[in-house]
Amino acid sequence: LALLYKERDYSRISRNAQDTNISKARLLGSVEGKTVFMADDILGTGGTILNAIRIIRDMGAKKIICAVSLPLFSGEAIKHFDNAYEERAFDYIIGTNAVTLPQSILNKPWYKTAKVSNLFARTISRVHHNRSVSPLLDNSVMIQRMLAKQPKIESPDLFPDTL
Repeated sequence: LALLYKERDYSRISRNAQDTNISKARLLGSVEGKTVFMADDILGTGGTILNAIRIIRDMGAKKIICAVSLPLFSGEAIKHFDNAYEERAFDYIIGTNAVTLPQSILNKPWYKTAKVSNLFARTISRVHHNRSVSPLLDNSVMIQRMLAKQPKIESPDLFPDTL
């Protein structure tokens, strides 16, 4: 497990992917030879994610996947992500459909969509009807359904009585 820790200088305003307000970034842990999954809330110009991708790639990560809640792709972000993808800096970006994107972005080989509209609709309905949203956040039922569909595989005893 590794963690990329970043500090922002909020006195600086960034308007493009090369100019970011991150003043310091440190990687805690090792990513060498590993698959890295990064998550961020908003992708604006892409500067933060692209800088983090380059840091992680330089530290030896073999595969980089990024997930973003709100993929806005402001300014020239698409051009910068196209270039980074051509350089094999990352494998793909997963963005939600909470933001409407043009087909030209949705068709990019490096972009995948996670559909959240059903979750949003169910959340709004529950709030409107004064019901708890907690069951929507509990993935255990979904995981159990997925496991039930898997073929039964005999697993080895990880803790045998005799060593």
